[in-house]
Amino acid sequence: MDSLSNVVVLLFQDVSSKDILSGRVKHNCFDEKTFKELVLNYNTKYTSNEAENLYSYIQDELSAEEIMQDGYAQRQGKGINIWRILKKFDELTLKEIEEIPVCRYRYLLKWREVSHVLGEELFTNSFLAYRDWKFRRISRGKFDWKDVIGSDNVELNNMLSRGLADNHFHLKGSAPYFYMSWINMMNQVNKKEFVKRLQYYDNNRQTGMAVYHGDAAEEPLAILCLQAALIRAYLYTWIRNIPFFIQNDLYVPFEQIKDVIEWAQDGTEPNRVEVGKLCSYKDKVWADDIIWNYCLDSGQLKNKRQWKWICDCLLRGIRFEELAIQELGQGTISEKQLMEVCFKRGKMVRITPDFIRLFIQGKHQEEMTKWAALCNVEKLLRDNTSLEMKQGKLQNVIDTLRIEGRTPYEGKKLDYMQTESGSGEDSLYGERWFLYTMFQKLYARDYEAECRGNLFYAYLVIKGRIRSELIQVNDRVGFDNFLQYQNRKEEFIEGTGWDKVYSKYAVVNSFKGQPLRTLELRITPRKTARQNSKYIEKLDKQILDNKNGVNNKFSDGSPISKDDYFYVFHFVKEPEKKGIPNSFECRHVKLREKVREQAIGIYGMREKYVEQAERVYGIDACSPEIGCRPEIFAQAFRFLKNEQNFMEGIEPEKRRPRLRTTYHVGEDFLDIVDGMRAIDEAIYFLNMTHGDRLGHALALGVLPREWYGFKDNRVLCTKQDILDNIVWIHQKIRKYEITDTEAILMKLQREYVHLYQEVYRSGRNREKENLDIALYYDAWKLRGDNPILYYQEGKIEEQNELSRWNRYNKNLKYGELDKIRSQEICREIYHRYHYDEAVKRAGAVVVEKKVTQDIIRVVEKIQHRMQKEIVEKGIAIETNPSSNYLISTFRAYDKHPIIYWHNKGLTNDIDQLEACPQLDVTINTDDQSVFGTSLENEYALMAIALEKAVDNEGNPMYKKDMIYDWLDGIRETGFTRCFRQGKR
Repeated sequence: MDSLSNVVVLLFQDVSSKDILSGRVKHNCFDEKTFKELVLNYNTKYTSNEAENLYSYIQDELSAEEIMQDGYAQRQGKGINIWRILKKFDELTLKEIEEIPVCRYRYLLKWREVSHVLGEELFTNSFLAYRDWKFRRISRGKFDWKDVIGSDNVELNNMLSRGLADNHFHLKGSAPYFYMSWINMMNQVNKKEFVKRLQYYDNNRQTGMAVYHGDAAEEPLAILCLQAALIRAYLYTWIRNIPFFIQNDLYVPFEQIKDVIEWAQDGTEPNRVEVGKLCSYKDKVWADDIIWNYCLDSGQLKNKRQWKWICDCLLRGIRFEELAIQELGQGTISEKQLMEVCFKRGKMVRITPDFIRLFIQGKHQEEMTKWAALCNVEKLLRDNTSLEMKQGKLQNVIDTLRIEGRTPYEGKKLDYMQTESGSGEDSLYGERWFLYTMFQKLYARDYEAECRGNLFYAYLVIKGRIRSELIQVNDRVGFDNFLQYQNRKEEFIEGTGWDKVYSKYAVVNSFKGQPLRTLELRITPRKTARQNSKYIEKLDKQILDNKNGVNNKFSDGSPISKDDYFYVFHFVKEPEKKGIPNSFECRHVKLREKVREQAIGIYGMREKYVEQAERVYGIDACSPEIGCRPEIFAQAFRFLKNEQNFMEGIEPEKRRPRLRTTYHVGEDFLDIVDGMRAIDEAIYFLNMTHGDRLGHALALGVLPREWYGFKDNRVLCTKQDILDNIVWIHQKIRKYEITDTEAILMKLQREYVHLYQEVYRSGRNREKENLDIALYYDAWKLRGDNPILYYQEGKIEEQNELSRWNRYNKNLKYGELDKIRSQEICREIYHRYHYDEAVKRAGAVVVEKKVTQDIIRVVEKIQHRMQKEIVEKGIAIETNPSSNYLISTFRAYDKHPIIYWHNKGLTNDIDQLEACPQLDVTINTDDQSVFGTSLENEYALMAIALEKAVDNEGNPMYKKDMIYDWLDGIRETGFTRCFRQGKR
């Protein structure tokens, strides 16, 4: 299975579309030399001999399979047929239940590994096309299976059918945006904005280019996109039997060529000018050159050059071998069979009067047109300059196809490919119909499809290449890698027809086909109360209206309503732009002002627009946390979560629900200590308490020894962050009374003194003695206060508390802070942190720090104590397995921190149960389309990963029934930790 999976990825991701279009690679005869080049370049675990053996192994496997199925093997040449490899993978990993494709549960992890890279559509359409052909079923008309298919695990599905809650669902990252983007790219080939974006992607590739031999350099993405659009339009017209004219200047209609044929019969030299006119070339000079290039040869037959030219004109450059035509006269072969020999099988017919007669009679003009179009398309695909010149004409062809046929969707079709049901969703599922139809023709060994197989193969590879720039499929870790993908999700959708149904698809597709009961939609707040109200109203209308032909119903036909989903506003973190530090602005001054404005806008909406305010149940902050700490959002969170306190005069039945708090933290970090400190800051500065949640919090669960090992026990951070981390570790050792740490405390003290001198004694007040480490820690606790209070060094500027916003300038939850604020030295340090330009400049210097084993041991102990502390506070953690797997450093689902946070139900071992903190955890999707997942899929992936987990001796680590009990408990927690209660 592993070898087959590797080969599938090689053949559909790593091969160059340029090689396919040039004919160097053939879909039905993939040669050993190219295969070996691919293997050795993209899979370093294979030697040259092993690559050869792999090729032989795949050949033998396919031959054996065909003998079993058909009783004999039809190996076309010595190469590999890529469709048979694809079919074999399909049959191993997929099955069909009630006409819907599902994954075989035992292969779910392998399915996830391969389909996430290449896209599920490749496999599901191939699988269904083959089965429908094999069992002689009528071609299907519905293609509305789930974007992420389920599994055939009945026991797991029954457990999940009790209901699921997704408590971490970013609306904009959860619509099937790649499919929408692809359809837009295929229907709007001359849109300049699209070309510019693809050019930007070329310069900022998320995945590598296909280069495995000297001539395999890949074309720019804009050219690849244009090639795919041409192939798609051409193959669609071929399937529908619609004439395709993109290169009219190379097409010679029969009536115009008739006279030339007669001239040739008479042995007369064609008039070059007349021939140029007859061929309708736009460029007569170029036309003459082309014509006489065809006439260079002289041969044994009289007037061979005229005959050769006629043949090339008629057959559009197809080459032939000799074949006697006397059989036609003897009645042993029909005219239709003769034309099949000529046009389909690549044989040559001796030019005779009988042969010419067939064309003069015009009996096979349709065949001529069809094959002329194929040759013209193939020629354009090999000539980028000509293709770009034809871009406008291709757009005209596509626009014509969008206008013809069924009633346009919203006045115009989003896609000329649509299925037969006539609903708006056809614009999304038409691509499935296209793939399915092409696969079915290829599996039926339709010879015309075989002749177009390389075009389809190139289309699939190009589509996968562009998909890899929009869906996170690369091997890089870290939030910044995710952010590059996340920022691209709407770039081909904004300003198109899809933006009207984008949010609807995100919600409706999530409810369809899986037992989802409640959905927490994360959205970004607007500036004002009115804008927030209008935004909520607009989203509800888009999601719930049945316009645009998109059904807003569950699979059972019941309508989706406002009771099924609600909103959480998430502020967006932004790293501070690099610039010259100054002494009159605090850190992140612009973002702080933006957050203040948004918070007041949310408050105003809740005060003035009751109907829309009742739709919002919480607040959050998301996006990159490196360089953007929780302190920036502290006042906004305290202000909004306590906002209900100002509603005493409002009638109880009209009061809005109190906003609950969740916060993305500890997801991405440069040092585990830095991530844990950020979690501590979020809880302390934002006043998080029972019922609140932490998003991701991976720093609280990844194994420190493995994480630091992955980083070679070295971290790269700014001096300010390293200083803060040293102080934080030192004080946590003291707080948690971690034993046998005297040497470590002394070491940390020395490092603190050194860094404090480098950072804080570089600015004002250099003459002061080194600050005690405990006082520095106290000053750190003040960072949840609004820095404007400390603008004057050593003083606190009290502000007008009649302003509701100003009432939360200070972190008032903890009594110890009053004492700290009374200490001038703590106020001074906090002031200098924000307003001393020399401190900010010195603290921004990045240095490398080696992490020793004694520090790692301490970090492990602090991590465990923090976990228990969070349990005591009643705070839960939102996990997102696929998101965490792709962003973090652990490389297996069974290594996800969720099993270290909560193992109740997973084991009966008393020691293991007592050692585990038993945090409340939930499973969610995050940005489900960026990561190619669904909530049902997240549970299934965790289940199969734990079922397959083994210990060092190869024994199963977990029992199946206990895994399902554990997951069922987490499923229930999803409801109990939901911000809106009452929905099951």
